[in-house]
Amino acid sequence: MNLVKVELADQAFFWGNLLQKNADWIALQAIDDNYVLDGITMIKSTIVKHIKTDFSEKDRADVHDYYNFSKLTETYGKLSFNEFIRACKNSLISLETQAGTSYQGKLIEISNGSIKLTEFRDYVLEPYALEIPLTDIQVMSCHSIDLETIAAWLDHQGSDESSDLIEIHLDHYGDKRVDESAIGKVVAENSKYALVEVITNQGQFASYTVFNKDYSTHVSENNATLRFLTFAKNYQLANGNYDPHQLAKQVPQLDDDLAKMLTQDKVITLDAYDYTANNQGIITKVGDDFLELMVFDEDDQPSENQSFAYKDLVSIDLVNYLDSALLEDKNSESIQK
Repeated sequence: MNLVKVELADQAFFWGNLLQKNADWIALQAIDDNYVLDGITMIKSTIVKHIKTDFSEKDRADVHDYYNFSKLTETYGKLSFNEFIRACKNSLISLETQAGTSYQGKLIEISNGSIKLTEFRDYVLEPYALEIPLTDIQVMSCHSIDLETIAAWLDHQGSDESSDLIEIHLDHYGDKRVDESAIGKVVAENSKYALVEVITNQGQFASYTVFNKDYSTHVSENNATLRFLTFAKNYQLANGNYDPHQLAKQVPQLDDDLAKMLTQDKVITLDAYDYTANNQGIITKVGDDFLELMVFDEDDQPSENQSFAYKDLVSIDLVNYLDSALLEDKNSESIQK
């Protein structure tokens, strides 16, 4: 596997297995946030700032192919961009344009200079076609986990399924994070906190997260998003892909005292009311009313120690894959030293 991190000029990036690179386009098999092999992505070379290649054998070994997506490289791995577009006709695609606009939809028509797709919005395909010039496309993906889940949703028949999911709307300082929310199943709660089994937008296990009820502005129990994600979760469960890293069995114990749920030297991800910087790190101190966190930089290296009062915390991920993997890496480095 030729593992790379493709960094874009706008600070976005893609992880993946590099399939080909030329003067015009870079093709890679993407890797999602859970280190699971994903669909095929084409990236225009002119928007790429840097390609990082110095990954270890362990990094490569951490990538899992739970969906048997490696077979996609045989079909799509060596195609030119125009060939890739033709191969994706009548499939769901996602793309980003020069203007920074993102689209998801079904590719229904290809001409010499443009494509037409019926956009996926509000959990249905729009009845009219949207035309996009080929020269406007900066990034295009096909056969990703989220697109395959959407395809299954569009194909399914029947009434809405019963759901135990809720959507928690969160309060943050300022306007940039208005309407942020999390979706999952409440595992336990008390007067202060709710322990939630959070899921991804693909219906997979994401984390066990403790939410501070003081920063919950509203809880939704029935809306279009919840109906879609209920289907997505059941779809992943039926296909054995809900919990790729077998973390859902590590259910934390909820307590009124947040300090009793935290352990020094544990890697966590937190969200604070007015804190927008990197929020993953190692707990260096657990106090009665605060914790200290050695936060990691973008290269997963310790950068600075930050103190957080419990009363200012919106949420803490007590179990998620990235935290678990990073803790394992740090412990391995300590042993080697």
